Amino acid sequence: MAEKRRVPVPRGLDFYIRWAQGAWAERKVTEAINASEAR
Repeated sequence: MAEKRRVPVPRGLDFYIRWAQGAWAERKVTEAINASEAR
């Protein structure tokens, strides 16, 4: 009962983290493009 077992990260959570990072990067790219066009 006292034995601690490492629970692997669910695939869904890993996918969500990757998606969040991708969305953040995409937003940064969009902001950079809009900033360059505004000049």
